[in-house]
Amino acid sequence: MPRRILMIALAILAASLVLEAQSLPTQLSSEGFRKLIADLSEPGGSFQYENFVSNEDDYAKVLPGLRKTVKAGGIYIGVGPEQNFTYITTFRPAMAFVIDIRRQNMLEHLFYKALFETSSDRSDFVSRLFARTRPPGLDAKTNVTTLFKAFEAAKPDQKLFDTTLAAALERLDRVHGFQLSDEDKAAIRKVYTAFFQGGPQMDYRFNSYTAPTASATYTQLMSASDADGGMWSYLVSEENFRLIQDYQRKNLIVPLVGDFGGPKTIRAIGQYAKDHKATVNAFYTSNVDEYLFRDTAKDRFFASVATLPMDPSSAIIRFVGGPGGLSPLDTIKIAPGMRWASLACSMPQLVEAYTAGKLSSRVEANRLCRQ
Repeated sequence: MPRRILMIALAILAASLVLEAQSLPTQLSSEGFRKLIADLSEPGGSFQYENFVSNEDDYAKVLPGLRKTVKAGGIYIGVGPEQNFTYITTFRPAMAFVIDIRRQNMLEHLFYKALFETSSDRSDFVSRLFARTRPPGLDAKTNVTTLFKAFEAAKPDQKLFDTTLAAALERLDRVHGFQLSDEDKAAIRKVYTAFFQGGPQMDYRFNSYTAPTASATYTQLMSASDADGGMWSYLVSEENFRLIQDYQRKNLIVPLVGDFGGPKTIRAIGQYAKDHKATVNAFYTSNVDEYLFRDTAKDRFFASVATLPMDPSSAIIRFVGGPGGLSPLDTIKIAPGMRWASLACSMPQLVEAYTAGKLSSRVEANRLCRQ
């Protein structure tokens, strides 16, 4: 084959590979965004805690290593509230899906979405999130510790709460076309009231209808560091905030209602990934498997995970500790002053162990992971 023809053929092949790698949408319409939520979700369920904010104080420890191994692009899957934003800024997926059994979590993410889309900068976002008037002197260079300390000293502003809530609901309706029921609107008000009353010092137990023990505050979560002192939160810098804002404005963070042990949502995301020639590169599961391993739900969960398109670097981020504690058989160590230990796990290895019948307990799962 003449060299010129060979070069043209190689260029065409390279272009086709690029198109394949970019086959996930770079932006969704509001209609497409709503449709994905509706099509991929399952019926909602309940959980024993409110979960307005995450509580995993050790989350930063595994991020430096995972940042080096988890590929950018592809699909990210997570669970729960704001901690997903930090993982998204770390892994830079093409798209993100957040699953939670509680419909309220999906609605909380829609409220976050409205705030991200309409805030002028990071300080404005925090001001709206907690309904506190923005203190003077904050700018793009303000470090996250100073930023939150300033808002901790600010008083709640009822007028700002009312205008922010009204603007968020209006945006979800008029811009994105969500026809929220009165019950949905009440749930969003409930979520925002918790942020309003608790402020940056709120933690996982705030306004919960049960009483778990004290955990990291929102302020502490945003300034949590890895072993070398590096901070990773989505509000640690203006750059991280802008990144999430861009995802939100492009409708690329898709909140879903789904059960990890359910028959549909995880598998539907996997099929969506396959349809778009994409892999699931990271899956943040929190400590959900603590509940799944109590019965056969863990079999349904790992069977669904096994259907996800993945590659050797695909990772699952799990947490152990907290109220559930550790098994005496565990070799996992919880760092002094921490309540949780974050674990970086190979998704293919966990699936292989499950398929081979070697994943009957959390201890066995923990042994396949690293701190």
